[in-house]
Amino acid sequence: MRRLRSILVACVVAVSALVVAGSFAAHDEFTADGTKRDNKHALHDFAHSGPGGHIATNVNYGFEVVGQLAPGGVQDGRYTDIWADGNTAYIGTFQEPTCDRSGVYISDISDPSSPTLTKHIQSPPNTRVNDVKTIRMDNRFFKGTLLVHTLEQCGMVLPGGGNNPSQLGQGGIALWDVTDPAKPKSLVTRYLDFGVHNTYPWTADNGRTYVILVDDEHLVDVHIVDVTKPQSPRLVASTGLPEWPDAQDEQSAGIGNFATSFNHDVWVKRIGGHWEALISYWDAGWVRLDVDDPANPVFIDDSTYPDPDPISGFSPPEGNAHAGVYDATSSRIYAGDEDFDPYRVVARITSGPFSGTVFSASQGSDVPQVDPDTSLVGPTVYVGLACGSAPAAPSADSVAVVQRGVCSFTEKAQAVQAAGYQGGIVFNSEDGDPPCEASVSMLVAADIPFLFVARSTGFEILGIEGYDPDNCPGGPNPALPAEGTAGSSVDIQALFDGWAYFHLLDRSTLAETGHYAPGEVFDEDYASGFGDLSMHNVEGDPDLADADVAYVAWYSLGMRALEMEPGFSVSPPGGDWDAAIPGVDDYYGSNVREVGRFIAPEGSNFWGVHVHDHPNGEQYVLGSDRNSGIWIFQFDD
Repeated sequence: MRRLRSILVACVVAVSALVVAGSFAAHDEFTADGTKRDNKHALHDFAHSGPGGHIATNVNYGFEVVGQLAPGGVQDGRYTDIWADGNTAYIGTFQEPTCDRSGVYISDISDPSSPTLTKHIQSPPNTRVNDVKTIRMDNRFFKGTLLVHTLEQCGMVLPGGGNNPSQLGQGGIALWDVTDPAKPKSLVTRYLDFGVHNTYPWTADNGRTYVILVDDEHLVDVHIVDVTKPQSPRLVASTGLPEWPDAQDEQSAGIGNFATSFNHDVWVKRIGGHWEALISYWDAGWVRLDVDDPANPVFIDDSTYPDPDPISGFSPPEGNAHAGVYDATSSRIYAGDEDFDPYRVVARITSGPFSGTVFSASQGSDVPQVDPDTSLVGPTVYVGLACGSAPAAPSADSVAVVQRGVCSFTEKAQAVQAAGYQGGIVFNSEDGDPPCEASVSMLVAADIPFLFVARSTGFEILGIEGYDPDNCPGGPNPALPAEGTAGSSVDIQALFDGWAYFHLLDRSTLAETGHYAPGEVFDEDYASGFGDLSMHNVEGDPDLADADVAYVAWYSLGMRALEMEPGFSVSPPGGDWDAAIPGVDDYYGSNVREVGRFIAPEGSNFWGVHVHDHPNGEQYVLGSDRNSGIWIFQFDD
């Protein structure tokens, strides 16, 4: 089937909530040792900190550019999410470290060939807007269009690491009456006191309107808010992985290079007479919740990643369930991972009582990375907390083993570096947040590799037997040795395992039935220097006649259109279909094929995608590229 589609793509950048912690009731103060908000955005923040190059234009097909706009000219500030209602588009913005251009830009898209800026909503001081959604409501409390946008703290990172509590904004969500987009009215400036990453609003069968949201900071991180009276929102439900025993397994405990599980994105749809939420829950996979009663969400099922990975062959797979949506038939889920590190750290203990043990380790942000040219091999030494100083390295190849806590990761790394170690491994503390066996993405600056491991792994590296992770926190465990005590030797290398890609799931079983990745994703020639090659957001065509089409914002690999085709297995078409430089020989697809591609001549960095039925009768897809504003395409497959 051939169809003409107009696709509107707008510039945005992603920010992910990457560290889960604490309990919903808790609200800890900001600390400088990597807890909670100090590193919840670590993956996105440092992955997007530099230009990183881009993919060449390649051969574009299926997409024709119609128009473009950068609302407010925030080209260096990084646009975030985009949504639309009628003739209006809403785009969030994010800018580190000052947050001085953060907020929501409202744009008139009545003429898709010439979008114009209508209004700028400034977010509260030291906050940024990652996600924007609108919903039309008609009840006795509110009639019109409601804008919901998230609030995440920003401006917190200081030179050398850590943060400044006095410069941190308050998180939550903000609610606006945008019935007249040119005159938005604030209803609630801040509701909830933790960072919120993504949201999704819907009006249930009982006539009440709800918002499901992502909590950046707590283990119970799925919340539902009643906004029927938007001037007085009410939190009605909180749930998450700790309350879903059937979702707790080896994968949900953490797999791959970034091993942890947390709520990253949410979606809601009425299916077969019932309301269902889809939660993208990182290594725990995609989770289905029954939200017929929004005050009492019920776990239905969660997906499991195929092991080994069907493309890379790695076991365990990387995980990282980042975004997912239901297709128009509600029989399939279009989903995607997120992975900004195409290399996997492969770490092994090579001496002592745990010799041969393979362990997981996550790398710090602004430090030399363990990669094909950089390994970390040598004997280890326990150096305690390393706050201010560390015992001198006994040899140039020594690796410091550090306990988390008290001071920032940067202070620890720089103390270890000054003491002459070639690198450092931080293990979790008993009272950290999250504690003991959880993974943390460290915001850290130093000139040596610095990695993070679970507390049990730290004890194994130090050669201490008898440690029981089930007794942490709170139970008896062996004592740590004196500072300067020698541990076992380690061998930490990096192997190329590719970027993240598209997954096709059966909704009823959550079994993976297909996948797709451009050739560059699993070509080591593209491991660096070409920007981020992970896919990001995805949406399906809402028309039942075209329910087999999905649109994917694929960062530097541009905007992609995919078609679900049972029995299809990718082989690169001939002719000038692909002119990538360096050349790519393979594309990877099972039951999914590519039917459209756009990469701008100066390079693209598409972040979001949203399908919108325009009042003019056309269908537009609003997407987001980090730097260049609103793009408007026509698509013809």
